[in-house]
Amino acid sequence: MANRSFQGLSAYLPAIVVGVLLLQVAFIASYTHGLNAPNENDIPVDVVAPQNRVDQLAEGLGEAASRVELNSVSTLEEGRDNIRDGSSFGIYAPEQNELYIASAAGPPATEIARRTMTAVAEQTRATPDTTDLAPLPEDNSRGLVGYYLVIGWLVGAYLLAAILGLYRGMSPATRARGLLRVGVFAGYGIVSGAAGTLIVDTGFGYLQGNGWVVFAIGSLLVFAVGMFTTALECLAGLVGTGVAILLFVVLGNPSAGGPWPYVMQPDFYAAIGPWLPNGAATTAVQRATYFDGHALLVPLLVISGYALVGIIGTLALSGHRNRLVTLTEPH
Repeated sequence: MANRSFQGLSAYLPAIVVGVLLLQVAFIASYTHGLNAPNENDIPVDVVAPQNRVDQLAEGLGEAASRVELNSVSTLEEGRDNIRDGSSFGIYAPEQNELYIASAAGPPATEIARRTMTAVAEQTRATPDTTDLAPLPEDNSRGLVGYYLVIGWLVGAYLLAAILGLYRGMSPATRARGLLRVGVFAGYGIVSGAAGTLIVDTGFGYLQGNGWVVFAIGSLLVFAVGMFTTALECLAGLVGTGVAILLFVVLGNPSAGGPWPYVMQPDFYAAIGPWLPNGAATTAVQRATYFDGHALLVPLLVISGYALVGIIGTLALSGHRNRLVTLTEPH
């Protein structure tokens, strides 16, 4: 049965080669565009002052006016909330000459906010007292550990789905076997979530607390991506595997940002990043590790949505035979 299935793939070989080439070209274009040329303008910074005072400060920025976008807030606590949910990268209190940043929110954006507002303050007053509300550890000074952790979890998830599809059939033969595949990914998600957290937290000490939350995020992520990939394979065979790679590798990894927060990414990637599991999980790990879980609900709902669609799609399409390139599990 397996030999006949693999022999049948030869008829699709030209299409497979072209598909792989297109994915390769898309990969190169997506990564070079999404990660190589960050936008270093319009970094949002809150100012604890009335709007007219904020306008005065903005006028005094001179050539640096394009680097930041100053927004008026009434209290320091309001600014702190904006930093914790990722909508701001600094708070300047001109009356007290105090500047607050959060390096963990995105070191490049935070550094732009710090340099620009320090220069503004020094025009009329002394160098402001600067406080880092969420500092990064020295051995993770660029904030990349969470991003790499998420990529590792994702690789394992879609690779396992692809291997199971090739070995046992893209579409499970029965609903019972579809449920078995759900169980496999649930168990694999727990193990890989624990392994990844232990490596970066207990092993290397890169994370700072909330290890159980990070473990839960990783387990959910692996399960969600694995099930969503399986559902795509049930629907479209090997073409579904290609679609999963397009979503989670070609588009997902660059739009997750790595060192660049969404505000520094090209518009297309900034728009799709929060709604793909890569970006949602990267944000969730960041929020759990450095911001006490603040603004964690939306990223978790996004990842859970992929898990739910994957489960429903896999069970609904179990036993489905399609005309696309596929290997069918024997009954």
